[in-house]
Amino acid sequence: MNFIFTFYTLFLIGMLLFVGTIIYTIFCIKDRSISILSSLKTGLFFIVGIVLLWMTVPDLKAIVFKDFVEVNGSCTIDQNSGRRHSEPVVTIVELNESFTFRNKPELRAYGPAVVYDCTLKVTKDHAFGIAYEIYDKKTKKLLEKGQ
Repeated sequence: MNFIFTFYTLFLIGMLLFVGTIIYTIFCIKDRSISILSSLKTGLFFIVGIVLLWMTVPDLKAIVFKDFVEVNGSCTIDQNSGRRHSEPVVTIVELNESFTFRNKPELRAYGPAVVYDCTLKVTKDHAFGIAYEIYDKKTKKLLEKGQ
């Protein structure tokens, strides 16, 4: 559910920036109080709002109605350590698609040489990973389940 909260937060911030900058611009034009610095700031906020909406609107329907698909197959798990904390990157080998998740699975081994069986719940366009289940390749035993 942490992903869903983050998704809605980004969507709401994008809507506030988009609508807020339009309303602010209308009032500035009406009052004839437009300065170059104010226009640059407003333009920057408008662009940030557009980018956030561009990232979230295509998957909004799928998130709201919980319309997800499952992707099954062999997978490898790497750690994306480019941020403050590492995030697991699950790659489905057959599809050559990667999905990033928030919480780190507690597995003994990671990397491209270690192959697991995975069931991933993702949005229909495969843009966001929602949940994962990681199974042992040989025994098919569930090793980890997370979001």
